[in-house]
Amino acid sequence: MPLCLAAAAGLGAAGGAAAQRLEVRAGMVLSSALAHDAIAQGSSPVTVRARLAPLAGAAALVPLRERLLLEVGAAVALSRLRAQDGLASRDVQSLTVVQALVGVRYGQAGRPYLRAAAGGVRYFSADRGVFAGGAGVNPALEAGAGWTRRAGAWRLGAELAGQLHPFDPPALEAAGAEKGGVRRLLLMATLSRGGRT
Repeated sequence: MPLCLAAAAGLGAAGGAAAQRLEVRAGMVLSSALAHDAIAQGSSPVTVRARLAPLAGAAALVPLRERLLLEVGAAVALSRLRAQDGLASRDVQSLTVVQALVGVRYGQAGRPYLRAAAGGVRYFSADRGVFAGGAGVNPALEAGAGWTRRAGAWRLGAELAGQLHPFDPPALEAAGAEKGGVRRLLLMATLSRGGRT
């Protein structure tokens, strides 16, 4: 994430102070299951997922052409890993999810916009369970739509985005657990200042 923010700062400088816009974001993220059958308890399969979590992040927006912006951003979500076995569920450990993405946004202030990005997502948690042996960076794709409105020198906005990435840490390989793409839904409020687009 520090590398991503440094790149954002460099791009902003290249685009000019008058054109650059820094946006901060806060919201919630909902995730689909990370794995199934990751922990065996008799004949009951276990599903492991990240709980609904708060999300915070920032992005630098640099104009490429009219209504088209380059976006470089990063965000972090603080969650808990939840295991569900039949009708019972329990929190098993804390979980931090960090993402860094680069993409483009098409639109203008006061109207809806569309956004698409690609980058990486990494999970940080205690070295046990599905995270025994660690977890690497997962490639991610994200698409979203939002809207902004000027309020004096500031811009207020809201965005809904969907993200897809694989999840295959070493522990799942060893357990022979069912794997697949993780889907994340992000709902965010945004606040920014600067820029003309």
